[in-house]
Amino acid sequence: MQLHDLVHQQLLRFTSLVELSLVGTTFSPYTYVVLSSIPTLRRLHVENCTFILLHSSFRERLEAHTRANPSFTHLLAPSQDVVVKGLPLFHTMRITHLSLHRHTVPSELETSPFHPFCLLDIPTLTSLSITWTANIAARYSHDEWPLASITELKVIIPLLSRDLLFMLSAFVNECVLRPKLELKIEKHNLSDSQMATVRVPSKGLWNYEGPLSIVATSMKRSVSPVLTRVKINETLDLSPLIKGLEKLPSSVEDLHIQLNEWDMEILFAVKELFKNMKKLLVRYARGSFPPVSLLQLQ
Repeated sequence: MQLHDLVHQQLLRFTSLVELSLVGTTFSPYTYVVLSSIPTLRRLHVENCTFILLHSSFRERLEAHTRANPSFTHLLAPSQDVVVKGLPLFHTMRITHLSLHRHTVPSELETSPFHPFCLLDIPTLTSLSITWTANIAARYSHDEWPLASITELKVIIPLLSRDLLFMLSAFVNECVLRPKLELKIEKHNLSDSQMATVRVPSKGLWNYEGPLSIVATSMKRSVSPVLTRVKINETLDLSPLIKGLEKLPSSVEDLHIQLNEWDMEILFAVKELFKNMKKLLVRYARGSFPPVSLLQLQ
């Protein structure tokens, strides 16, 4: 607790602090107060942090309890009975990029006005990177901030479900400026038939990582979208792989794919489908890449 207070005090001594990363630590309304007092701060990263309801330094909290009870000699864990010294004034912050990933919020604080997700209310925010979970989606549906300034959006989904994807689409649609979108789907619990019917947000999507069938059914090859980078994180046989790639827009320039068994045919298929290809990475589980001159593919 003493170290916590010293770190927060030290932050205020930097006269030109532009970027700050909080990793594996606590995050609280008191942190907001400190951050709002740093006028130069523009980029904030919060990763693997635990949110607690602490409205002042631990030292101030201890002194308050001691005055109320002179025999009080130890510090209770932060709780909602703390007297709020002032709401975190998000509109006073000048942060332009916010990164929120894998933070922990106690269930009793999911609807708190101090929830880390409330940082989306910062008016200068133009870039957002976030891990999209069921709790985060529920919190957004509770507040539905108008995302009027976001121009760049990166979303990581640890475990995809139909409901989660539906709520993500609503979230993206609230971004008035139709931001450039990066989407990464790490895992999913969908059946093959469900994957063929779900749709990821395609407006502004330029960078996608996840199952091929999901992005393939979401894009229209006849339209000229901005999708330029695709990384398929599942291993497929040649035939379904090529069928999926055929549905992607020809704008793809950077492609990462995985094959069960090496087949030279994939190189010819990529050459035919994506005329502007600049980078191709093929991983395969079996077989070997035969001696060949890549000039044959030009």
